[in-house]
Amino acid sequence: MGDSADNISGVSGIGPKTALELIQRYSSLDAIYAHLDEISPKTAEKLRAGEQSAKESKHLVTLMEVPELAGKTLTHFPREPDFEHMRSILVDQMRFHSLDALLSALKKQWQAGEQLSLFG
Repeated sequence: MGDSADNISGVSGIGPKTALELIQRYSSLDAIYAHLDEISPKTAEKLRAGEQSAKESKHLVTLMEVPELAGKTLTHFPREPDFEHMRSILVDQMRFHSLDALLSALKKQWQAGEQLSLFG
């Protein structure tokens, strides 16, 4: 399934209920596509039609390890966050538009000397 807030398209016609059932049954996207013949024809057709979108969506939401950051702690980084650089990466490049307002709020909190939190 997709996530419109973060511009993740998913597979058209596959919502939360069907996506959960498929993942619970097959454990991974690759396994789902390996077993299309076991899935209802209507759902299998949606999956076939949206295979490229499914793979692109999976790639977008997969957490990545950044080799340049491996083994580093907070003491290795500048004390002042570069909010514009974060916005450039997260909003402009990766299209996580829902984070734009959050970054603006975090920047205001930082400038006011308030504690920053991504969780409210």
